[in-house]
Amino acid sequence: MPEDRDRLELDLYCGEIAPDLIARGFDYAREMAQVWGLFPVFGQSRGIDRGEVLAPTVARGSERLVRIGAWRFGTRLVVLRADYAKDHATWAEPMLAGIFGTLAAQDVAADPVRTALASWPLATDGTALSGDLPKNWQLHSADAAPGAAAAIRLFTDRNDPDGNSAVTVVWRRTDPVEA
Repeated sequence: MPEDRDRLELDLYCGEIAPDLIARGFDYAREMAQVWGLFPVFGQSRGIDRGEVLAPTVARGSERLVRIGAWRFGTRLVVLRADYAKDHATWAEPMLAGIFGTLAAQDVAADPVRTALASWPLATDGTALSGDLPKNWQLHSADAAPGAAAAIRLFTDRNDPDGNSAVTVVWRRTDPVEA
């Protein structure tokens, strides 16, 4: 067995996502870290379709780093897990940056998740401000005083019979800061 076999291990996972249970790529990376019992010390969202986290761990008697990237391509999910010895980070990180930074879908097809989103107005004063959520989400309640510079919207997921899933959006008008 090669002596350097524990320097870097790459695992690739692919799956399908239910369109009404969609999340951001960053959230999938965080979720996978939790599934693997890791506690990320760094995370970065790169738009809504991709993100990554970095978590330290101890395995096989040495300090290791685990980098998890997640990419959503429509209803497909790709997760890449890189596990490497911490003392080999200067060797592994530039190579991993190239891999994690260039992974992208080759065909630009219509995204069924994005086309299935419903747009909800968020502002109450006529400002053109809206947010997109899957169509199974519904406005549960809204609150704003007449003339107020803030509004609150609470959305719930119709597909969650126990009512545990909710999103609260708070919108507040602010004045520009003068330099």
